[in-house]
Amino acid sequence: MDEKRVNSFIREAENIDLKPTLGYLLEKIKQDPSKYTLLLEGGEYESECGEKKVLVGLKSALAYYTYSRIIKSGDLNIARFGAVYKEVGESSRLTEKERVIASNDAYAVANRYLQECVEYLSSDCKQKRTIKSNRIIYKVIGD
Repeated sequence: MDEKRVNSFIREAENIDLKPTLGYLLEKIKQDPSKYTLLLEGGEYESECGEKKVLVGLKSALAYYTYSRIIKSGDLNIARFGAVYKEVGESSRLTEKERVIASNDAYAVANRYLQECVEYLSSDCKQKRTIKSNRIIYKVIGD
């Protein structure tokens, strides 16, 4: 897959998935990532309540959001004759149903990792903050 295309999926994931949850903090993280190493890379930490927790990290969440977008777009390419799928002799294409299932699975993993980041950032150990997803989930009915 073309690097430009992957970078556009990364930007989309940042702007559509991370930015609504993290807000301006996302910009602060980009400006000085060294201050947010544990949040970005993941690791073990102790919460204010004294619980030991493991954080996978924001980079992993972003990677899964991006991966979900890549699966969803598939090998669709825009050509002068319209949208086409590229074919290779030895490969077989996923069905639309399989593609939706795989994309939703990757998105669910990303949401869980982002939830861990939100819990890490939460200052009140008694109140659990959650993320809201405004994502439309498509369910394939039939074949």
